[in-house]
Amino acid sequence: MYDLCKEDNLQLFTSLDSNKDLQLLSEFWLKKTLFIFVCLMPVIYLACSASSIPETSEQRAQSLDKSIICPICPGETIDQSQVELAKQMKNSVRDMIEKGKSDEEILNYFSDRYGLGVLAAPPKKGFHLFAWWTPIAIIAIGITLTIIAIRSKIVQPPKIKKIETSYDFISSLEFQQSLQSIEKDTQEFDNGIEEEKE
Repeated sequence: MYDLCKEDNLQLFTSLDSNKDLQLLSEFWLKKTLFIFVCLMPVIYLACSASSIPETSEQRAQSLDKSIICPICPGETIDQSQVELAKQMKNSVRDMIEKGKSDEEILNYFSDRYGLGVLAAPPKKGFHLFAWWTPIAIIAIGITLTIIAIRSKIVQPPKIKKIETSYDFISSLEFQQSLQSIEKDTQEFDNGIEEEKE
């Protein structure tokens, strides 16, 4: 197998003579892409999962207000809604924070009282994990299919069609007449050019 990282093998990139060279090159880039992807996954995961804890209880309350949907106003969180129930829910959030309850306990309180539809984001357990992992799975499948498609285009040798020509048309009368017509037109054109030069 070629060692593609050494300088003496850079000729592989400039002259791809055979299908084997193309296959080795595509395997090299596939491995390199997968390596980079695997190395970046933990970094992306940590960046997405790292959440800063709000310093004050008001910032924490505002964060929770954005996580709870108003049961009366569809699609609006309680921080957006102007309904009396949303104001009462905001006050309940602040009261529970003062009592020392955790964010999870507060969200569980509202989901037990109003159902899971009150949560802006589905819980990260049970069947609801499907909602969290589906986008990641779709992206992974898309990347995999893209790599397979690119690899199949690179590895396949070009299909060369052999064209079989028949020389039976040479003896046909129509072909002979068209050749004579072309020769006549060419001769007249050449004569016209020579007359212009003189």
